[in-house]
Amino acid sequence: MSDFKLKRVLFFTLLMSVFFSCKKVDRALCGELKGEWKDNFNKASNMYPNQFSIKAIPCESYYINVFSKTQTIDTSKIRLLHKVLYDEQSKKGWLSIKVFDEKGDFSFSHHHSGKISNIPN
Repeated sequence: MSDFKLKRVLFFTLLMSVFFSCKKVDRALCGELKGEWKDNFNKASNMYPNQFSIKAIPCESYYINVFSKTQTIDTSKIRLLHKVLYDEQSKKGWLSIKVFDEKGDFSFSHHHSGKISNIPN
């Protein structure tokens, strides 16, 4: 195979891998939040505005970041926030919340099932 054909095959392969990997991203979350996602995000953001700030990650549908504004983190309030951020009936929303302390350091993850983990991934 000539060098030119090999480069074309390699370029085509890379192009296809990028194309198919991008198709797996939930397009509803790329850019501005819309619909039920936006409504739930706004509801949760307004529940405890003096204690938490919520930051969505562009194109990320699995987890969302919650930052504490206080020294202590009330896990019962995190659970209530998560009930708004993930709708059990429609199965729409963020499955996991990454919670950060007031300094911005990772504290724990909260899964929609109620499981808490201190592993950041």
